[in-house]
Amino acid sequence: MEKRSPAWLFQRIGGVNDGEIMSLLELTRKHMVNVRFIEVMPIGECADWAEGRFVDASRILELEPELKDIGVDGVAKLYKLPDGLGTVGLIRPISSHFCPTCNRIRIAADGKLKPCLHSAEEIDLRGLSRQELEKVIRIAISHKPKKHNLETEHISASKRNMNAIGG
Repeated sequence: MEKRSPAWLFQRIGGVNDGEIMSLLELTRKHMVNVRFIEVMPIGECADWAEGRFVDASRILELEPELKDIGVDGVAKLYKLPDGLGTVGLIRPISSHFCPTCNRIRIAADGKLKPCLHSAEEIDLRGLSRQELEKVIRIAISHKPKKHNLETEHISASKRNMNAIGG
């Protein structure tokens, strides 16, 4: 089995942690680590943040033009510095949504299934028999939204914070 390098996930928050980007990128030059940057999403507590806090992940590519595209890993587009040991991943749910390839559903700790992270729709799975549970999950997957509404609504329809969803 291939040993995977550790991965760290960072939310780039405009005006808050901009000064850390280059040192995080430098980690991938010197160490076999995976540093991933995810765009902050307007969901839960973040929904009311100032617009300047939401920054397109392409800013990372502008800051370090040496980064070369090396493929994808799940929802992350991967990059590498020419002499780097590790990788840089950009997860861009806002500026370059990956909804068409999303194959995820989430079940919250209270037994509610969310077909889409940003949907208000939640399906209660508690108390269902095995057959009912399988049927409901199959229906939820087949009716999974094709796209979130963040570009047009600028706010997630989800009523939960990310930590309550498993996101």
